[in-house]
Amino acid sequence: MVAFISFAGIRGQEVGRSDEKVAQAASAASATIYLPLVTRNFPLQTIFGVEMSSISASQGLERVAQAGTTWVRRAALEWKAVEAIQGVRDWGAVAGLKQEVQRAGANNLQVILVVRGAPSWAAPRACGPIEADKLAALADFMREAVGQFPTVRYWELWNEPDIDYALLSDPNSLWGCWGDGGDAAGYGGSGYAAMLQAVYPAVKAANPQAQVVAGALLLDCDPADPPPGKDCTPAKFLAGVLQAGGGAYLDGVSFHAYDYYWGQLGEYGSAFSAGSRWDTTGPVTVAKARFVKGVLAQYGVSGKFLMNTEAALLTGDNAACDSVCEMTKAFYVAQAYTSALAEGLWANIWFSVLGWPGRNTALLDSSLNPLPAYTAYQTAAAILRNAVFQSEIAGYHGIRGYKFNRGDRNIWVLWSSDAVLHTVSLTPGTPHALFDALGTPQSVTGSTLDVTQKPLYVEW
Repeated sequence: MVAFISFAGIRGQEVGRSDEKVAQAASAASATIYLPLVTRNFPLQTIFGVEMSSISASQGLERVAQAGTTWVRRAALEWKAVEAIQGVRDWGAVAGLKQEVQRAGANNLQVILVVRGAPSWAAPRACGPIEADKLAALADFMREAVGQFPTVRYWELWNEPDIDYALLSDPNSLWGCWGDGGDAAGYGGSGYAAMLQAVYPAVKAANPQAQVVAGALLLDCDPADPPPGKDCTPAKFLAGVLQAGGGAYLDGVSFHAYDYYWGQLGEYGSAFSAGSRWDTTGPVTVAKARFVKGVLAQYGVSGKFLMNTEAALLTGDNAACDSVCEMTKAFYVAQAYTSALAEGLWANIWFSVLGWPGRNTALLDSSLNPLPAYTAYQTAAAILRNAVFQSEIAGYHGIRGYKFNRGDRNIWVLWSSDAVLHTVSLTPGTPHALFDALGTPQSVTGSTLDVTQKPLYVEW
């Protein structure tokens, strides 16, 4: 028997005139789609997510909900805060976090909760590997944690655990430090695998629907295409996890993917590989997702979802971000989420709503007013909501393009990848609607289109 779902057309939010235009032009239609298109992630949810330092009104919760967000990541559950003394757990220590999770649920937001911070009795470093004889205690903590946060389905275990502990002077670092530069084969991944083997059954016993997310991997650089002078051996960490049998004890793998603003409109590059940049592969999310997929395939591990749980365009430390910088960030938002959707990621998390201090990644200013990147985020979430990737668009020189289907229409996303204006012929003919990255409707004249570095959404 074939099942169907009907849903209303995408709906923009009433924050700024451009978003109202998106809503007016893109809503109203009802469509029927085949259930197999959405069973991967049912009920319907998008890849659009953000990191928040607190899930609260003061940190922009209303704006986050209005933007069409599905996911909120919080790197906030510290084992040592709850169980400073072995066997004595004080869940009142995270009462505020519980309230945050409740607020997220009230706004239809799915929380990705990061567990980190081992107590001193369980590990020599809070950021790093757990003593073998304390893994059972961590498993018991996790079993209880899942019960304490019954609406949380996604549990990310430590933040960037593939960092070598010898490189972090602070044992209480927010970053993980499970990596071991002295382990030539797996860079310390075997210790992380042992933790997964202990924790996974406990999480599933507490809630069979809970998802254990390995990572989030820093993935500093690609051994196959290293930037000049970089040592890429930390990239062996995931292989080390899988070599030790960790693939059977995780539901998904998460990683982080940042690009760096190069000071010119639309231009950026990555520290991950020499060949990942604005005029080649586009956002580094693409290169990192394919790297992770390749490692999983190498070890015969299938059926795992991928998430990018930190994504943004970074400036240099404390550098100014002028109007060109802000517009490039807005272009990047459209490109990053389009690319993540095309790569099949379950979530792409922007870091962060109010920004990485000194790196100009914010979606909102300090008064919670939208920056251009927020408008681009909201536009992408409205137009690409429930869209299914079809293919990359080939045949246009100097243009990067992706084709999606949203049940009631086909959507192309196009931008110039060489900073040159291109006039192209649209094979399907005259589009039904055309919007730029900020949601501003563009005039449709015949079957040709001018494409610049500013991404365009073309609908038929």
